[in-house]
Amino acid sequence: MQLEGKVAIVTGGAMGIGYAIAGRHTEARALLDELHRSGNIQFERPSEIAYIYLLVGERQIAIEWLEKAFAARDYMLALHMSAVWAPYRTDPLVRDYLRRMGAAS
Repeated sequence: MQLEGKVAIVTGGAMGIGYAIAGRHTEARALLDELHRSGNIQFERPSEIAYIYLLVGERQIAIEWLEKAFAARDYMLALHMSAVWAPYRTDPLVRDYLRRMGAAS
């Protein structure tokens, strides 16, 4: 999938989440690849990138992006309330992240 010139920097994360939620994982991964290739990933919210990686099944990369979100003081789109993160709340890295965010349950 060719994305050049078709992805606005501020909408890349939202677009990737939309693709992933719709089950269009190939497009979501292509968008992530394009954001990385172009260097525009630095302008995205780390929390959105983490969410995309989780939705496409890349759990470890998603957790790495959670750490980047914490370091950037990014909010996590109500991580402690989001059903999509529920299966991962027992993961030590996610639990630690939630604790540091003050959202541990």
